[in-house]
Amino acid sequence: AHKMGWQLLIKINRNYLARIPGGQVRKGELYNVEHITVDPVTRGAQYDMLMEHSVQTSLDYRTVIMTRHWYDVLVSGFLYHQSGRECSLSSGGKRGSSGWLQRFDWKGFLSAGNESSRYWEEHAEGKDLCQYLNQVSLLDGMRVYMDFALKMWLRPLLRLAAARQINPLSRARTLFLCYEQFNADEHASAALKAAGSFLYPGEDVEQWDRVTLQSNEGGGGGHATNKDKSLRELLHGIVQFNDNAHFGGEVIEGSNSFACRSE
Repeated sequence: AHKMGWQLLIKINRNYLARIPGGQVRKGELYNVEHITVDPVTRGAQYDMLMEHSVQTSLDYRTVIMTRHWYDVLVSGFLYHQSGRECSLSSGGKRGSSGWLQRFDWKGFLSAGNESSRYWEEHAEGKDLCQYLNQVSLLDGMRVYMDFALKMWLRPLLRLAAARQINPLSRARTLFLCYEQFNADEHASAALKAAGSFLYPGEDVEQWDRVTLQSNEGGGGGHATNKDKSLRELLHGIVQFNDNAHFGGEVIEGSNSFACRSE
């Protein structure tokens, strides 16, 4: 749930920077915070650096890993990109500004290292990923999206999480949080306090009591997609079917390692 994680980081840094004596917090500064994603394609060098054992043990940096039940991640991501976001639409669903997926060679990305497995090729010619997800059946589209998301985000996240837990030092500097902790107003403030106190140890813990975070604020606002309950339940079942039929249960196994509940 990287959009929500980014919103959380902004909220924490806004509060922290505002407390520096004489400091003025400009909006631009909040969005220029250096961060490293698990995306091995666009941030490959930084990702590889984080995986090095020497970095895990010698550098004193803190990591908050926030994830969501992977079935829910895949349903949400599928609907998000099927809507055209980050292809022909902006991340907020606005026309006039194309996204990175419109230019990204998703077919080459999926087939790299496994040229014989091009099960999606019949309907893929000349289409970006969002167009493809609208062209084929929900079953076939979800299979491709699961393949894409596993390779792009979920497997790298799992490797990073495992690397952070190998050494006692890096394990102590890593906090794991689940999406559902921020998805209900009665829990959101406590989760924000846990993350803020962890990232800035030794600071006034009570400062986080004065920061409010509504559950819908973490959800990304303009990033929200189709909330049709029956459709999401159907897609949830399709994810489960594809996981068993094509991925050997990799999705549920990876999700269970974080112990986050399905919504």
